[in-house]
Amino acid sequence: MGQFFIFINNYLIKRKWLVFSFAIAFIALIIYSVSNLKTDEDFAALFPKEKNFEKFNLVLKNSSFADKIVIFFSVTDTTNENKTSLLIDRADIFVDSVQNKFKSQIKEIKYKISDEDILSLYDFFYNNLPLFLNEEDYEEIDKRIADSTIKTTLQKNLNTLISPVGIAMKQFLLKDPFGFTALAINKLNQFQIGENFSIIENRIFSKDKNDLFVFLTVANSSNTGETKQLISGLNKFRISNQSQFVSVNYYGAPVVAAANAERIKKDIILTVSITLLFIFLFLSLYFRNYILPFLLFIPVIAGGGISLIVIYLLKGEISAISMGVGSVLLGIGIDYSLHFFTHSKRTGSVGGLLKDISVPILMSSITTASAFLCLFVVKSNVFQDLGLFAAVSILSTAFATLIILPLIFRSFKKSKTDTREMFFPDKIAFISFENNKSLIIIILLLSVVFYFTGKKTSFNENLMDMNYMSDELTEAEEFLNNKTAFAKSSYYLVASGKSFEDALLNSEKISFQLDSLKNESVIKEYFSVNSIIMSPDVQMKKIRKWNVYWRDKKENLISSIVDNGQSLRFRPDAFEEFFQLLNREYKTVPIEKFSKIKRLYFNDYLIDNEDLSAVITLIKTDRKQKATIRKSIKDTDVIFLFDRQEVSEGLISVVKSQFHVLILLSSFIVFLILLISFGRIELTIISFVPIVLSWIWTVGIMGLFNIQFNIFNIIISTFIFGLGVDYSIFITKGLLHKLQFNKDNIFTFKTSILLSAITTIFGTGVLVFAQHPALKSIALVSVIGISSAVIISFTIQPFLFNFLTKSKGRKRALPITLFNFIFSISSVVYFVISSVTLTIFIIPIVRILPIKQKSKKLIVHRGIKFFSKTVVYHNIHVPKILVNFNKDTFKEPVLAISNHQSVLDLVFLLMLHHRIVIVSNKRALTNPFYGPAIRFADFIYSDEGLDEVAEIVKQRMDEGYSVIIFPEGTRSADCKIKRFHKGAFYIAEKLNLKIMPVLLHGAGQALNKNEFFLRRGIVHIKVYDKIDFTEGKFGNSYREHAKAMRRFYTAEMKKLDREVWVPDRLKQNLINRYIFRGPVLEWYLRIKLRLENNYNFINTIVPRNAVITDIGCGYGFLPTLLALVTDERKILGIDYDENKILTAKYCAEDLKNLKFISADALTVKIPQSDVIILNDILHYMSKEKQVILLERCFAVLNDNGIVIVRDADADLKKRTTGTRITEFFSTRFGFNKTVEKLDFVSGKLIIDTAKKFGMETEIIDDTKFTSNITYIINR
Repeated sequence: MGQFFIFINNYLIKRKWLVFSFAIAFIALIIYSVSNLKTDEDFAALFPKEKNFEKFNLVLKNSSFADKIVIFFSVTDTTNENKTSLLIDRADIFVDSVQNKFKSQIKEIKYKISDEDILSLYDFFYNNLPLFLNEEDYEEIDKRIADSTIKTTLQKNLNTLISPVGIAMKQFLLKDPFGFTALAINKLNQFQIGENFSIIENRIFSKDKNDLFVFLTVANSSNTGETKQLISGLNKFRISNQSQFVSVNYYGAPVVAAANAERIKKDIILTVSITLLFIFLFLSLYFRNYILPFLLFIPVIAGGGISLIVIYLLKGEISAISMGVGSVLLGIGIDYSLHFFTHSKRTGSVGGLLKDISVPILMSSITTASAFLCLFVVKSNVFQDLGLFAAVSILSTAFATLIILPLIFRSFKKSKTDTREMFFPDKIAFISFENNKSLIIIILLLSVVFYFTGKKTSFNENLMDMNYMSDELTEAEEFLNNKTAFAKSSYYLVASGKSFEDALLNSEKISFQLDSLKNESVIKEYFSVNSIIMSPDVQMKKIRKWNVYWRDKKENLISSIVDNGQSLRFRPDAFEEFFQLLNREYKTVPIEKFSKIKRLYFNDYLIDNEDLSAVITLIKTDRKQKATIRKSIKDTDVIFLFDRQEVSEGLISVVKSQFHVLILLSSFIVFLILLISFGRIELTIISFVPIVLSWIWTVGIMGLFNIQFNIFNIIISTFIFGLGVDYSIFITKGLLHKLQFNKDNIFTFKTSILLSAITTIFGTGVLVFAQHPALKSIALVSVIGISSAVIISFTIQPFLFNFLTKSKGRKRALPITLFNFIFSISSVVYFVISSVTLTIFIIPIVRILPIKQKSKKLIVHRGIKFFSKTVVYHNIHVPKILVNFNKDTFKEPVLAISNHQSVLDLVFLLMLHHRIVIVSNKRALTNPFYGPAIRFADFIYSDEGLDEVAEIVKQRMDEGYSVIIFPEGTRSADCKIKRFHKGAFYIAEKLNLKIMPVLLHGAGQALNKNEFFLRRGIVHIKVYDKIDFTEGKFGNSYREHAKAMRRFYTAEMKKLDREVWVPDRLKQNLINRYIFRGPVLEWYLRIKLRLENNYNFINTIVPRNAVITDIGCGYGFLPTLLALVTDERKILGIDYDENKILTAKYCAEDLKNLKFISADALTVKIPQSDVIILNDILHYMSKEKQVILLERCFAVLNDNGIVIVRDADADLKKRTTGTRITEFFSTRFGFNKTVEKLDFVSGKLIIDTAKKFGMETEIIDDTKFTSNITYIINR
């Protein structure tokens, strides 16, 4: 991948005009896209796209509940007799000023009702009076028209008429002498002012007349710009209208939103300024370059620009909230620049730099972008826009880092290495924390603690806690809570329908249930438009009620009014209009006739447009009763209840549940990408464990200190997750780089991580000085999360990696695989269980059985055989082959000897028969797990004197047991036969016994002395005929017997080596040497082995004791396999690609018969060789050089030696096309290095050159699709 970006960089550096043109076009496209990109500032976009939230959003969008601002004027001296006049004068000035200044921002101001509107409403209620009367009103009418009160009422009316206000009141008193219309009109008060208010001069006052209220509705509260302008203007007018007699204040959702936006803006300006200053100073000091900190942001800006272009082309608009949060998350993008410039301090070339960082940067960006795309799981426009914006930005930033920064880097003309004094991040990076066992134990223990404390971490479901409330806002809220119900929580009952009439009918149906709840004191009060605006059916019922009521009372009332009026000197026709009111034939009123009432009183409670038709009922109740109301009134398709707190809690609940899904999904995707990228499950787990542990630490520390998650910092947790992935990938790549090339540049990766962590922690940590609660919560979670990610990635991750690749501080020849680990652990667990079962259960039971001691011991021996056999055959990846063994082999007692390679030798031998004892050392006999069992089974203690051991051996054999002795005395680490001690042969001579040799082959390869973990392998257990040493074939003394038997075992071991160690069997050993070196290399090896049939052919024609030189050995696959077959071969691998040679050296470090050097084949001194291999090398040089190399090889070839040439034959032009295609990709993308044009060799050229040296050539053509031919040239 690095070669791909090197190619792009080289291409662009030669075409600066193209770079300049592209930059101009890119900037123009960004400007065009950004200028046309619409931003959705609707807070409702945060809510998930679920049925309940969609209903709430629709109501919120079409009503003005969230757009209300209450402006209240209060007198400072409540005893002032002119306080109402003072308040009215001040309010009039304020309202006029605001209306004139902010016409477009204000939808409506409810301050006073005009006389014209009052008269119009009065006429409407008067002319349709029956519609607005209820049972309580009719009871009141009964009292007012009683015979005893009629004359009194008329007398009062007369007094009013002759008073100064009589002219104004005349028409009302004569039209409605008993005030029936007032009974209907009073129902409007609950919607306009409620019980806590009173009307004075058509204006709304508090009951104590100390406060005057103005209700303002914002035209478009979702437009934060205009709302902010309005709030700012209100504040200026508030200040200018303050006086020593009257104070002015205001409160409402738009005010709180504007205050929060302003607070966030100020906090961000402050914190970002501090952060940028710190980053500039810190990075300038670290890099000793004052320009570089500015260059860090170039890829980020480019990435953000590309993201906005993509979103504009795909959607045309973006959520402002998501863009704001996404800009914070772009901090991940700065990490890529930091990685680039940190590595540039150690690397002098663009090529080397790109090779080091291109893969980890791309892996990090792909995994992090994928994690952000998982936000599409959350059904919310904000979260989905955030996922898209962040994902595209991060991917674009990664590519910009690898394309743009190298072009800039070339102009710095840096030296290869930076030798200046190390700064503190470098010093920390050089510390190998993973080697501190105490630290690792502490971290693991803390991880366990944090796992449990993390369960205490809670989620703050109250969004109000995340609001910034200034002192003034808090005071205003408390004032309104005391004076009104404006700031108190309420339930909203929404009745919807296909039309407004349907909605009205649905609202009327639910009113009966509300009445019942009110009677039960569940509801304190509710405000419903149904008492004013009614469906035709209800109107008809009201009219019938009116007619029934007046049927028997109307004539008596008219007569009484006329009689009593005459006594008070009223003309008989004075009350004619009132009489007409009683005699009128009423009809239902069309819904549209209620328009004025709707406009003046019910705009907040009625919705009637294309999107929604609904009637809203406001319910006041105690919070304790909300559950009862919710239980009584079930949500349906047309009826649903909500209050703001429930919606907020529902939002948080949905986010919480979807966040768990999000974490699981993003974790799975990240795990999958890591698996594909690293190609090994082991590396994936090692890279993933720190991500999981850092999350456990973050949540655990939060739980320990009672820090809560909230809707804001939980979004930032994706940022922490992304950084954790970033750190983990870079640490893994650094560790792999050392494993592959033996170059320890892990400290460079660690330094770049530290720089990222320091700048990010400071950048987010400085938010702790912010006054906004949401920003403070972000600061704490970010600092905890990033610090945890750094600690874990610097300790646990390298520790786990070293566990797989090192043993006792030395590199393992074959790293541990997950397969090895699982089978090893399961084998150990089963072995321990078996041993404990024998020791704790079987032996105690056997001891109390009423049988002979011999029978008891035999039972235990059978148990030992059973468990040994099950341990052996449990490991299916280590097949066992028994040679010359049958059921009669140990039928009679025999003294046997065996070579000793592994701890597995014991179970391999003990499984052969139940009557076997082994001569063991003290450590085995005192082992707490199986020691008691083998002591009970009378195993022999080897540290006794030989004569004593001989006597015990005789005793055991007399009891019918075979005795097996390991003459080497200890396990052989290199699996070669060690010196045989004399003990076994002394015993055989003293007791006049024959010895039966048993050869164990492959056990040491399956489980080496220096290893704990099992490997794939094959174990041979070969039993030989008994040897009678008295015949003299193996010498005449037990010392000579020991030496002769060692020679015998060595020869037999070599025979088995020839049979067993063939390429097909050694294939997995070779593959395991190259694992953890990248998926491409491993799979290239696997494919190569399959294509080459595991190099069986070459292994067959190459002698076992030859001196071999492989020129153009590449990664060393072939020479390593040839060396594994037998250590008799002395092999030298040569290749001019230094990195390939470093890989080959490190993979075969334990093979003493194999060497690798990096050199030019045309100039290197080729040693005298029996075999020289030229495998796919000649076509990388010109024909003249091909001849020179062939002649050099022929010149140093020993007698009877062979040269093996494998290459494409240019004479086979059609078949050479396939080879040309494969070589094109392998050289273009850096898999194979080339310094000149490819020139495929002619087969005739090879044959003719060989003939000059008197050599014969055998041609082998075994390919179908390529022209690769094998030439075997014999001397």
